Formats: sequence, structure tokens, C-alpha cells
Amino acid sequence: MYIVIDGRGRIFKGNRDLAEHGARAVFGELAALDPEPRAASVQALEDCTLLRLGGESFYDLESGNKQMTLGIARVLCGYPRQNLAHAKS
Repeated sequence: MYIVIDGRGRIFKGNRDLAEHGARAVFGELAALDPEPRAASVQALEDCTLLRLGGESFYDLESGNKQMTLGIARVLCGYPRQNLAHAKS
């Protein structure tokens, strides 16, 4: 899992842009929770500073931090809503 400290990146799958992320954004959280192949790719749009949190560290941090667990759950719950919004437009 990565947290963007500064900079900007785009999330894409094939030729389709899915999102753009800037400071305080998180990506790769699904990979931290599930070892399946990634669902999308990330490309830096400008120089970025990222904080990398590996699987074991992620689980250790999450197990002792209810706010982090709630934050990750909110991010994951937002994905279906984003997909529905994109499908309607």
C-alpha cells in the first residue's frame, strides 16, 4: 500500500484512466489485503514522495488502529459508488 505524501499520479487500466491522486491519497490498499493480481496500474504524473507500507506492517498497524481500519473500509466502500457514477456518465 502506498500513501502519496506529495506529487500526483494517475490510476489506469489499459487505455482507460480511472482516477488521479494527489497528496494524502492511498493506492495499493487492495494488494495489501488480497494477494490477487492488481486491478489497475499507477503512473506518476510528476515527481512523487510516497510512503510504502508492506503487508505485515499494514496488518500490524491496522490491528491496533480502529481509525485506520475504518478509513480503509470507507475507501473500499467508495469503489462501487465510483464505478456506478462512471457507468452513468
